[in-house]
Amino acid sequence: MALELREACVPFNEARKLAQSCGLDLAEEWSRRGGVVKKEQEFVRLLGPHQREMEHLAAGQDLIDVLHHALRLWEKGDRTELIGRLSESSYGRSEACYRVAQAISECLPIESKEKTAEWPAHRAGAAARGIWTSKIIVAQD
Repeated sequence: MALELREACVPFNEARKLAQSCGLDLAEEWSRRGGVVKKEQEFVRLLGPHQREMEHLAAGQDLIDVLHHALRLWEKGDRTELIGRLSESSYGRSEACYRVAQAISECLPIESKEKTAEWPAHRAGAAARGIWTSKIIVAQD
């Protein structure tokens, strides 16, 4: 019998404690339109970039919004908009942005859509590879 990978849902109380330790109000996060947190009965889960609306990603100013938007733009092959998004958000010049993107990528299962997507120039082994490429271009501007 093959194992099927599913997104992890975390019991609300555990998610609340984790969010609180980071200074986040979990209820505020899941009630935010277009947010990254979704409550499903007594569980909470984080949404991936393909589960969120592009308009919310484009308007979001949090790092996770910018990373999700950048990934979707890279996937579309919209390099110009990707570079603009990273530049205008100021995250494009932050080493922390790229370290977070790399850390997220390394945590994803190999079967995830972000790791198996067909990228415009090549097949990427990491979801953040396109963001790393853009960093070099943004830094040269």
